[in-house]
Amino acid sequence: MTSQEVQSRTAAAEAAIKVHMLDKPQAEANKAQAEGASALISSLANVRNACIQAGTLLIIKRTLPDGESFILTRTLTIGEVKALEENQGMLGRPDRILEWLQSICLEGAHSKPSATDSGSGTLRRVTGGNRDNDP
Repeated sequence: MTSQEVQSRTAAAEAAIKVHMLDKPQAEANKAQAEGASALISSLANVRNACIQAGTLLIIKRTLPDGESFILTRTLTIGEVKALEENQGMLGRPDRILEWLQSICLEGAHSKPSATDSGSGTLRRVTGGNRDNDP
C-alpha cells in the first residue's frame, strides 16, 4: 500500500467518524425538533393566536382580521431565550413578540446576535381561522 493510499483511507475514515459523531446526532436533533414543531403546529388548528416557546424554538400563530392565518417558526438566539425567561409575559403577545425581540437586540439589553448566533424563521400561511378561540 502506498503512502497516498494510506492518506486517502485515513481521510475516508476521518470523514466516516465525523458523520457518525457529529452530523448524525445533529440530524437526529433536527428531526426531533421538526417533529415536535409539527405536533405543536397541528395543535394550533383551532386557535386563532398563540405563541409557544419550546427551548430555542418559537412558534407564533396569528389570525388577521380577514380570517387568514399564518404561522411563523423561529430559532431563538441565546440572548433572546434569556430575555424571554426574564419576560414570560411576552409569550402572551403573539402580536408584538417579534418586534419586542428585535428591539431588545437593537437596544443591546442582551447579547447581540453574531453571524453564528442569529435567529432564523420560517413563515407558513394557513387558510381559514377559527374566530371562536381568540386567546
